[in-house]
Amino acid sequence: MRGAAGGGTAVITRYTLRMLTAQQFQRAATLICALQQLHPDHPRLRATPEFSIGLWGGGESTPNDYATAKDQADALRSASTPKSPFQVAVCPWCGTPMVPSKRTTIDPGAYGVRASKHHFELHCTHDDCPFHELLPILVVDDQIYAAPPSILIATVDKFARVAWVANSGSLFGRDGQPCDPPSLIIQDELHLLSGPLGTTVAVYESALLGLIGWDGIRPKVISSTATIRSAPEQVRRLYGADVALFPPSGLSADNSHFAATDHSLPGRMYVGLMPQAHTQSYSTVLACLALLNAPVAVDENRKMLDAYWTLVAYHNSLRELGRTVTLVRDDVDTALRPLERALLLAEPVAAGSPAGCCAPRGNRPTGLARRLAATRAAAGRR
Repeated sequence: MRGAAGGGTAVITRYTLRMLTAQQFQRAATLICALQQLHPDHPRLRATPEFSIGLWGGGESTPNDYATAKDQADALRSASTPKSPFQVAVCPWCGTPMVPSKRTTIDPGAYGVRASKHHFELHCTHDDCPFHELLPILVVDDQIYAAPPSILIATVDKFARVAWVANSGSLFGRDGQPCDPPSLIIQDELHLLSGPLGTTVAVYESALLGLIGWDGIRPKVISSTATIRSAPEQVRRLYGADVALFPPSGLSADNSHFAATDHSLPGRMYVGLMPQAHTQSYSTVLACLALLNAPVAVDENRKMLDAYWTLVAYHNSLRELGRTVTLVRDDVDTALRPLERALLLAEPVAAGSPAGCCAPRGNRPTGLARRLAATRAAAGRR
């Protein structure tokens, strides 16, 4: 525990995308609430400072000072359909909404926010929740500097403000902070820190590691990445250190200690498509049509169809993604409409016909058209 009995910021978690930062913040807040529940009774935690979590994001996602937080809280109470701007929609412990669905002046406790020009708190709106008085969540920069949280979740670009905000030194064991500096840094989506962004981040990374390791103890850095290609070179350029891959490669592809191949079960078939007589755009349309209609050929059970109804497509760039979205909205939808019309024009079952008989096979709609018509009919009934 060491300095000030283990208080201050111990873990810094950084994300490149702000949306992902907010999502991970909400999940980690549940962990902090669980630790807070253990804190009073656990013999090893009783003498330590209370646990807390802070979100250190840009001004568009979290307020930089108490005055801004108060203005946002006032606007929240006057909104006809309130939506919390503090990145916490529900209580991370019991799941109770932090704000009502519609504006109310009868019950001020329906808003889980207490704000003034010099103070800010979040609390659960449920009377029986153990965090009804106070949630261990910090979202205002001034609040974070005054009481550094146990876990700090931040975006990469926020660290560029360190040189202009003197109070931010408290997060790194400086500025008269009696607690030790952070001992663990978690960098998510390491593969995104490449190109110009990686070059800029490397400059700030050197300053940050030097600030934290001022006393000669460098923090442990753990990074997660979607690809390990050239990972040693990338880590060396970003952090000036060697990389240790986990989990390490196994002795064989069939047994890596963490996973083994089960030859008694049916395997997975991978199919490659190489169209030579069509353009990439046209091939994408045909592939989408085939894949969307394929589940019906496998099983007619609606529950089984739902499991295969999602089409996942990966793209190398946002430009390719935008092109595919346009194709799906226009060409794929246009190609599906004749199938739906075939369903609507299908001949009814004649009296005395065998069960399951309907229109002639040439006019019989495909499973995809039947599914689309059933979905739209259900939406019309609602």
